[in-house]
Amino acid sequence: MLKIISLVIIAEILTAVGQILFKKAANSADTYNLRRLDAHAGFLKDVLVNPNLWYGFAAMAVGLVVWIIALAQ
Repeated sequence: MLKIISLVIIAEILTAVGQILFKKAANSADTYNLRRLDAHAGFLKDVLVNPNLWYGFAAMAVGLVVWIIALAQ
């Protein structure tokens, strides 16, 4: 039982870290007026080249795997 609880806590921590990294990636982009349609491409380019976004995806993916392992117990 303790192993399952530990896995769930680890999964939640990884998910939280992923969300924080997503937020850092979005905040690091230049200021855009996103009401204009042409500004969306520049914003996406800035965010997609940010390593924090990809680290966030990795943290979320590892958290998902840990959740699956916990649920399989």
